[in-house]
Amino acid sequence: MSLPVKIINISRIYMFIKNETITENLIKELACHGKVGLDVSLTSCTTFKTGGSADILIEPFNEDSMISIIPVLTRAGVPFYVIGGGSNLLISDKGLRGAVL
Repeated sequence: MSLPVKIINISRIYMFIKNETITENLIKELACHGKVGLDVSLTSCTTFKTGGSADILIEPFNEDSMISIIPVLTRAGVPFYVIGGGSNLLISDKGLRGAVL
């Protein structure tokens, strides 16, 4: 299943999480490990088709990419959630702050 990913313009600052700026460099680093989307609706990522948007949605290229993404997010202080295939998962209409894998 391919996640819906918006084409992003990485020439500006995108968002703030806990007063930390998600910068162009972080987005570029994440993009080396998977498809990256910003402010993406999670309704198409769950089997129940519910939920708001994720600040950052990352679809890792493979397992090694997944393993590489987690330290990048941790170093940047970005909270993250691993939802896998989104089966049997209800997400609030308020969405998820941080990154979703």
